[in-house]
Amino acid sequence: NPRSDQTQSKPGTSLDVPKFWDPAQYGSEGGIRQHLGQHGKRLITPSEAAEVGTYYTKVMPDGSTQQLETIYVAISSYRDWQCTGTVENVFYRAKHPERIRVAVVDQIDEGDAKCGQPVKSCDA
Repeated sequence: NPRSDQTQSKPGTSLDVPKFWDPAQYGSEGGIRQHLGQHGKRLITPSEAAEVGTYYTKVMPDGSTQQLETIYVAISSYRDWQCTGTVENVFYRAKHPERIRVAVVDQIDEGDAKCGQPVKSCDA
């Protein structure tokens, strides 16, 4: 359990959450903190979130283009032999897999399967 001086409680709830990570070297202005609601004091709004992400350019049947937001999926994996299947399933189930971006932190031991190795090659 976090120490009470490291948590904040939302009024009307009994849930304690850790304070937002706030290293001094990031300062109060600029850097990544400019993308956080009031520099980390609140959650960002959907319009603020749209300014942070990347876009996929879709070419429409009439030749025009449309900018669509990408979807970022972060996976933290510790010796998970099913990680590759999880990543493949993200793309398989997506309505727009071309918009998916996946990042994996894959902690493995010698002899473990790597998450970045597909079950079946795309070339096959």
